[in-house]
Amino acid sequence: MELEGLGEEVVAALPEDMRADFNPSGFSLELAVCVLSVGLLAVVLFLWRGFRSGEKRNLLLSFLH
Repeated sequence: MELEGLGEEVVAALPEDMRADFNPSGFSLELAVCVLSVGLLAVVLFLWRGFRSGEKRNLLLSFLH
């Protein structure tokens, strides 16, 4: 089985809008939006976790005094 010929046949069978376009800058806007969304979610979750941790620590200190 020739893999080189098989790959060309598979790409030829794809619809025109599913084929990879050549982007001279190498930058995909969809990928950037996804990465930024996941990064923003991670930052928000870490900030929320840190806030909750500080809140629990303050509650514990006020309970002990």
